[in-house]
Amino acid sequence: MSYGMPVLVLSCFHVGLLPGCFDEDPRYFRRGTGKALLHAIIDWARETHEYAAILAHGGTRILPAYNVWMGSLPWTAYRDEGFTTVALEENGDRLPWWKDKVHPELRRQLSEALAEGHGPKELNARLMVLEL
Repeated sequence: MSYGMPVLVLSCFHVGLLPGCFDEDPRYFRRGTGKALLHAIIDWARETHEYAAILAHGGTRILPAYNVWMGSLPWTAYRDEGFTTVALEENGDRLPWWKDKVHPELRRQLSEALAEGHGPKELNARLMVLEL
């Protein structure tokens, strides 16, 4: 990918989390604030005409604790806004690199997802791009 113009890179949508990392403040968490911020960023990037594309780290849609841990929206949120997948973590062939190095809540969710038959392609994050 070569654009000849700057590319905006997104990270961290921790909205409504309390200090304990996985403690959610119900006044803010899961209220659409992350999606609203994403819309605002896309609009801003389009209006400035300075960016060729936006890159984002799309977390897995199956492991909510991963998205909290990494500070990302699920990849499906980006897809719904027109982003496409550029790369899949571990090429979707293996379990994620972080599988043994994470918070117990994420490890629990990963174990449950594996027991339910979800494979590496579903459990890995994605690099997403929106060309402007």
